[in-house]
Amino acid sequence: MELRVLKYFIVVANELNITRAANILHITQPTLSRQIHDLEDELGVKLFVRKNGAIILTEEGIYLKNKAIEIVDLANLTKINISSKKKELEGVLSIGIAECQGTSELLPRYIKIFNERYPKVKINIYSNIADDVKENIDKGLLDAAIVLEPADIGKYESYRLPIVEKWGLIMAKNDPLANEQYVTKEHLYNSSILYPQRLEIQILFENWIEKDIDKIHIQGYFNTTSSVSLMIENGLGRAFSISGAVSSQHSNLCFRPVYPYLNTYSALIWKKGGMMSNALVEFINIVQHYN
Repeated sequence: MELRVLKYFIVVANELNITRAANILHITQPTLSRQIHDLEDELGVKLFVRKNGAIILTEEGIYLKNKAIEIVDLANLTKINISSKKKELEGVLSIGIAECQGTSELLPRYIKIFNERYPKVKINIYSNIADDVKENIDKGLLDAAIVLEPADIGKYESYRLPIVEKWGLIMAKNDPLANEQYVTKEHLYNSSILYPQRLEIQILFENWIEKDIDKIHIQGYFNTTSSVSLMIENGLGRAFSISGAVSSQHSNLCFRPVYPYLNTYSALIWKKGGMMSNALVEFINIVQHYN
């Protein structure tokens, strides 16, 4: 598979119209149709089928589209970062982030220092859960990520950020528990909470509440606080989460820490071994020296 043909395929997959895709790519429609047909022959599958006068992606086509985007992105990042080693530092630095104090309080400081030193480097920020950002580091789509402990980061290089991450509950400001300074196990008896999808965090909560876990009803699961905040604002419970995860746009919500206090840390992680871009090396130096 040629990279050029994968780029053609992505445009067709986005437009689902050969004529529009050919116009965007500035090539003739017969040429584009032949390229797609040759790609299907090479792979031995149909990528598109016609339905009601339109073309749609097959299951194999959907799979290839997702992988093709990853391949093209990785190729572009590789070219930019290798080229940047020959001249003044430039390129792209891609960082995954978790919703935590490390991200909200420390990361802006690190990026400000980095931008002042290396204004030609573009910084891309991606928000997702730890499992997804680790997978993208493995694929080379992210240079580094801030993840929230507890997390399985043994196969990565890491640097623990110097800030305490406090666990507790996100709730509506009119929730009776919002009047409390903190939330105890007894406060949660016979109540419902929304649970993070990450298994490590579920275990963290269960170890905190110990034998009383059976007295609490798990109402549902969420992967990011931004998604669960809408549910809480509409009266659908409380969520076990981290301080700093509630954004200012959710002014009707508040955070109360659990007691006994439950604290962890966040960490910057990056791929162990292999070539690191100059931009990543300099960013790690800033994180380690400007706290």
